[in-house]
Amino acid sequence: MIKQPQCDEEAVFDSAIKLLATWGLSRDVALWMLGWGRCSKSEVSRRTLLVQDVGLSLSRLFDNPKNIQGFMNMPNDNPYFAGRTPLQVISDGELQTLEKCAERLKALSLG
Repeated sequence: MIKQPQCDEEAVFDSAIKLLATWGLSRDVALWMLGWGRCSKSEVSRRTLLVQDVGLSLSRLFDNPKNIQGFMNMPNDNPYFAGRTPLQVISDGELQTLEKCAERLKALSLG
């Protein structure tokens, strides 16, 4: 029987921290956004994957690296964002808000 490779959670977490840094978040704010030290391990994993999903959606939406990196800090007139930046929306730190934002960006990226 062939063993499935296990996901290296630490590498995925570090990758999410780096992605959040490209959006302009300090390491401390990125750790807070991912729920480090305030959420269960499963929720931190969920948040990490959601951040990765947002990054993937942005890569699908844009070809220009400046847009991929800068979108989260750009005011958006999409009804969900209502003129706010995506980072302003998710800055409440709630898992549900991060999930909704990731869902919206995924929908936009898939057309």
